Amino acid sequence: MAYRYSSSNHNWELTLLASADLLGAGIKAGNDARLSFASLTGSMILAVAALESFLNSLGSLIQDRQFDWEQFERLSIRGKLESLCGRYQIAIDWGQGDFQVVAQAVDWRNHLAHSKPDFVMDKVIQAPKESKRYTDKTAYEFLVNEKNARRFYGGIVAVIEKLIKTSGIDPRAQCVYSPTE
Repeated sequence: MAYRYSSSNHNWELTLLASADLLGAGIKAGNDARLSFASLTGSMILAVAALESFLNSLGSLIQDRQFDWEQFERLSIRGKLESLCGRYQIAIDWGQGDFQVVAQAVDWRNHLAHSKPDFVMDKVIQAPKESKRYTDKTAYEFLVNEKNARRFYGGIVAVIEKLIKTSGIDPRAQCVYSPTE
C-alpha cells in the first residue's frame, strides 16, 4: 500500500502575532518617539500582510470546481475579501465597523507601499526661515499612532475570526497522511 503525505504552512498567524508584539513594543516605547513610530508602523504593516496571507490561505483550501484559485490569486486584498465574504454570505459595509477599519488599513498600506514623490510648484522665498515643510495629512506617517495601530489590528482580527467561523475553515499549518491505492 502506498501513502500520500502533504503539508502546508500558513504563515498568517505568525505574522499576526508579530504585529501584536510590535504593537506592544510601540506602546511600551512611551516617550521614545522613534522606537514607537517604528514599532507601530511595523505592527500596522504586518496586520495588513497577515490579512492578505490569511485570505490566500483560506482560498487555497477551498476545494470545489466553482472556485477558480488562479483568478482569486490575482485579486487585490479587497477583491479577495469580497470574493470570500460573498461565498460565505457575509455582508460587507466598507463604510462602518470592522470592514471600514480594514478598508482604511489596506488603503494606508497601499499608500505606504506605493508612495511616490509629491511635487509642488516652485515658489520663490526670501529666506529659508520663511519656507514651510510641505505636509500631506493623508501621508502614511500622519496615521501612525497607537490608536490606529490598535484599530487596524483589532479590525483585521475580527474579520479573520468571522471568516473562520462562517467558512468552517481554519487555515493553519497542517499535514495530511493518507493511504492511497
